[in-house]
Amino acid sequence: MAKGNGWRFDLLEVILLASIVGVMTWKIEHTRPRTSVLVTDEGESFAKKYGPNHDSLNLEEWLIRDFFSDRRGGFFVDVGANDYKFGSNTYYLDTVLGWSGIAVEPLRDFEAGYVTHRPRTRFRPFFVSDQSNTNAKIYLLATSSLVTSADKDFTA
Repeated sequence: MAKGNGWRFDLLEVILLASIVGVMTWKIEHTRPRTSVLVTDEGESFAKKYGPNHDSLNLEEWLIRDFFSDRRGGFFVDVGANDYKFGSNTYYLDTVLGWSGIAVEPLRDFEAGYVTHRPRTRFRPFFVSDQSNTNAKIYLLATSSLVTSADKDFTA
């Protein structure tokens, strides 16, 4: 944060502030080995409460819905948003509960899906890291767009 004639916030600081006031949804790493979401008692409980279908890869969508009690008309910031629907933690919030938000995703290939299918969500092609005012080198896993990182070893 820079002081001068006023305050200047960079994207990372805005996102951190948003999380503090409770308007930011979270994203659990989806690079972990995929397991059935119904393996846990919590997964079974969510499936009974919300039905078996969800768009997130794991329990994230159900966790968010449960935390906000299916509240309508909220706002989210989805960092590492990826595809507008597949594996999305916010698709249900947007398309069913009428939320709006910001999808932060460095891969511009996903922008068209948001523009076409999620007009309440603004796509922003940014890469979020712990470094400010630097250019990031992004590594992509050739076989899956779900793995994008500034850490070459992590991506491998």
